[in-house]
Amino acid sequence: FDYIFKNLKNLRKNFNENDIRYINSAIKRFGYIYKDENEEKILDLMIALETLLSTDPMELGLKISQRTLVLLEDATESKKSIQEFVKKCYSKRSELAHGKKKKPFTIDGKDLTDEQVGDRLEDLVRYAINEVITLHLKMKKQNKILDYLDENLIK
Repeated sequence: FDYIFKNLKNLRKNFNENDIRYINSAIKRFGYIYKDENEEKILDLMIALETLLSTDPMELGLKISQRTLVLLEDATESKKSIQEFVKKCYSKRSELAHGKKKKPFTIDGKDLTDEQVGDRLEDLVRYAINEVITLHLKMKKQNKILDYLDENLIK
């Protein structure tokens, strides 16, 4: 965590509040997970991920999952597994936000509990926040980061 805090301190020192508002918002949402129940944790984590990886309210789960895939390309999980997980989390987010009937969360042939989904998503979003902070220090703007992620989807 020292690396993350060092990056965050560097970010706050070198950028005005408005330029990094999206990162601060994602971190704030991430912090909410420690006081909420599992469903709320999933909802807040997905909002944090959306805040990092989207500026357009019309960008749906597919775009978020694709950008997450590029952002986390060095993760130990397979790309297909990451993308499938994030797409299902986006569907779960919509289910929770709109009060829909709960559906089983099945991935890789296994049903996961809300607690398991939340714990896995927590790790993924923590990693994503750190990666976006690192990219922001280099690219200086969220739209440049999103363009970079989109360009690398094609490769």
